[in-house]
Amino acid sequence: MASFGERVPTEGKGQQEGNAASKGKTNSDVEEKNQQEEVDEQSMEEEIKMMKGNSDGESDDEEGKEDLSSDEMDVDEEVQEQVYMLMEKVSTNPFDYSSHVQLLAALGQCGSGVKHHLQAARECMAKEFPLTAELWLPWLRDAIAELEEIEEEEKGEREQVKKLFDRAVSDYLSPDLWIEYVGFMVSGLGDPGGLAVARAVCDRALTALSLHPPAGKSVWDACRELEQALLSTLEGTCGHPESHKAVREQRERVDSLYRRQLGLPLQNMDSTLAEYESWLGHPVDPDVRKAYDRAWKELQEFQPFEEALLSTTSSKLTEWQAYLAFLHDRNDPARIITTYERALVDNCLNYDLWIQYTEWLDGCLQTGEQVISAHHRATRNCPWVSALWQGCLRAHERGRTDLDTMKDVFSRALEVGFVQPEEHIALWETFLDFLRRRTTFPNGSKELEELREWYTKAVQTLCQTGSGLPNPAIPLLKHWARIEAHLCGNLSKARELWEEVLKDNTARADSSSWLEFYQLERECGSLEGCRRVLHRGVQSTTVNTHLVCNQLLLFEREHGSLVQWDVARERVQARLRRIGEQYQKEEERMRQKKELQMEREREKTIRDKAKKSEQRSARKRGGEQGEGSAPTKKQRGVYGAALPEEVPSHSPGEVKKFNEGENRMDTAVEKGVVDSNSASRTVFVSNLSLNLSDPVQQLHSALGPFGSITGIKLGGKEDKSAGESSNHGRQFRGFAYVMFHDEESVKEVLKHDRMPLDGRPMFLSRCRPPGEKRERSFKYNLGMEPDKVFISGLPFSLTESELHKLCTKHSEVSKTRIVTNRAGKSKGLAYVELATAADASRLVLALNDQEVGGRHISVAISQPPARRPKQSAPLIAPRGRARTQLALIPRSLHRQVGEKVEQKKTPNSEPASSSQVEGNTNEKPKAVLLMQCPLLPAHW
Repeated sequence: MASFGERVPTEGKGQQEGNAASKGKTNSDVEEKNQQEEVDEQSMEEEIKMMKGNSDGESDDEEGKEDLSSDEMDVDEEVQEQVYMLMEKVSTNPFDYSSHVQLLAALGQCGSGVKHHLQAARECMAKEFPLTAELWLPWLRDAIAELEEIEEEEKGEREQVKKLFDRAVSDYLSPDLWIEYVGFMVSGLGDPGGLAVARAVCDRALTALSLHPPAGKSVWDACRELEQALLSTLEGTCGHPESHKAVREQRERVDSLYRRQLGLPLQNMDSTLAEYESWLGHPVDPDVRKAYDRAWKELQEFQPFEEALLSTTSSKLTEWQAYLAFLHDRNDPARIITTYERALVDNCLNYDLWIQYTEWLDGCLQTGEQVISAHHRATRNCPWVSALWQGCLRAHERGRTDLDTMKDVFSRALEVGFVQPEEHIALWETFLDFLRRRTTFPNGSKELEELREWYTKAVQTLCQTGSGLPNPAIPLLKHWARIEAHLCGNLSKARELWEEVLKDNTARADSSSWLEFYQLERECGSLEGCRRVLHRGVQSTTVNTHLVCNQLLLFEREHGSLVQWDVARERVQARLRRIGEQYQKEEERMRQKKELQMEREREKTIRDKAKKSEQRSARKRGGEQGEGSAPTKKQRGVYGAALPEEVPSHSPGEVKKFNEGENRMDTAVEKGVVDSNSASRTVFVSNLSLNLSDPVQQLHSALGPFGSITGIKLGGKEDKSAGESSNHGRQFRGFAYVMFHDEESVKEVLKHDRMPLDGRPMFLSRCRPPGEKRERSFKYNLGMEPDKVFISGLPFSLTESELHKLCTKHSEVSKTRIVTNRAGKSKGLAYVELATAADASRLVLALNDQEVGGRHISVAISQPPARRPKQSAPLIAPRGRARTQLALIPRSLHRQVGEKVEQKKTPNSEPASSSQVEGNTNEKPKAVLLMQCPLLPAHW
């Protein structure tokens, strides 16, 4: 099963059969073609097996290596071992795109002796993936070189190369491939019919790229050079060229190409105009000039979008979307198609863009070979998307494709596999809807029997692949039942299918299933059948039971007698009473569970308190032994230096993402450390190293580039014996106050929170003016970030520059951040921001479970877990000097005191007894159910 982001294209007989059907070929032709393809696939598989060597045993494997080594491989053993390893990877996982590319590169280094292995590797990759122009061009040039080595070129060999070119230009829109294709066809002009074939290829190239502003001119020039070469040849062989009919026709053909090109908005149009005038020997006609001016004006409208694309180095998706929106407003279908094809070259894995393109083709062109081809290319690039396969099936249906081709496309979609059951269901529904539309009703037709067989197969398949509840085949069973009841008139079969639905516990407990069954009986069945379904629903449902009860009472009011209404009322009352009792039991169970949990928390609090009290006593006893005793952890500090009580210590493994040190900023103004007028221009800096040689100078060097600094005050206790180096008689304790000239500088500095200084991250926060409330907010996003990935398991020695270099090999990286502790040491975790979500997906596919520095890393899309809500304040007062504030009164006494206070406030009211409270609790579910079922008598 393919996971999200894997490129698992699977194009085979289905697409070729679809193309054959769209051209009007008969089924016998398609079958003959399929048989030929099967032979080709078998021969290719044998070639791949020969390439990979035998894997049945150790001796066979060594023999396979000897076969490969017997070729002329002018490389060292390291490259040979790399080839063997990559062959094994491709054999194990044929959907590993990077291994395919590396294998082709490694075989390319081995010389011409392994060209048959290289050919098999290329075919193996092309079978699974669409290839880019960078992969097609070496393959095509090798094929042309092999063709030139043959002394007498056979027509069949040249036709094979032409078919290879056709495959190449069908994957992506590439000007380089089309120019190479035209050049190859020009080389075969001497063959019979070569000129006609070459002109046909030129017409195809112009159709594909004539509206390509940057590259269109090169294709037009290549096609025009062919015609000009033919014109020169005709003029050289004719005594009177102006009177020769062939020469006149050829000149008209060249002139037509110039005119057509000058009427299109292509870059460097002025050079083409100058060349045309030079060829004519006089200025162009007014009509040509008018068309040229119109095209030039149109080019100026496109130019800003083209410049935006050139200035962007990432996937350019935003720029392409803006370009396409502009073209959609102009309603220019031909240019829209060309622009979509250009955008998909840069965003071939963006399934949203493929869906947008194929849906536009379905609405604009409806049918045709171009529509079918676009849908197949979409499924080859993003096969994990069920919506693309559904669109492909509908496109085939619009084109009136035969049933065998539809089955083949559908079977290839099922082979891919999908992550979510809903995707399987939607795919089956699309195919079954196609079968239903081709079926003749009522009973007795061959198509109907086939439809029933496919429904049965769908239910069995979904039941096998689905996991958990509810049954994924339930939507198909319901739809099948409606078809049997409404279209076939087979109510017994519809009831049988609904009984199959109700075997599922979730569906049987849900009132909506019974109400749908009742609606079916109401439309196609009898009143007795409706009554039977509603009575069963009342007894079976546990979710929204009141809806079924309401419907039963309403049905009996409209169609039943008084006796039947009484029976229905009694059953409804009994059922609601049982549900109320179940609700009470569940509430009681949850209450007991909550009380047990609270009791355990109280016991844990008592144990922790006793343990801390014992630790304090032990420290006091240790302190009484003498001043030379070892300091405690609190006195010693985390990093070995003695810390005052004002500086709280944190463990090295803790990273506080809230602004550090804000508890000191509350009193910074009051103690006179910071002037009240300069508080808004002051930044509080904490987590500084105590080993800084000159804290003031180092802080000035680190923060000075972001704003003009007017003063720096080091935080700490007063030290009258200290000199000037202690910053006005204050001992340095790892934090400081930095005053700036204006508030804009403060905002700029805060953007660089956690920047390193002497190997430790500085915590930068704003010094609040007096009276302003402190706001503690989480610094980073808590939701899913599709353009950011989270990496864990990194080596602790890996730097940010090394991480950035590693990620840029696969995607466009915007920013990297390695998570560190307070000491600046890496935690082995990192966040990488990328340009687009598609880049993030590619990075996950490329680096997940890869080995970096001897450790296997995990890479996933960033989605931090939800933060725990704040717990209520504990009963025990916070530790501090006022130790008499401990809440030693039990909670039960607190509640009694609260009740007495309420009684004193309302002397006329009587307090509710415990029995009354319990009675009210027991009556709550019954009251709720009565409100939900208004058709019951009011006195009940």
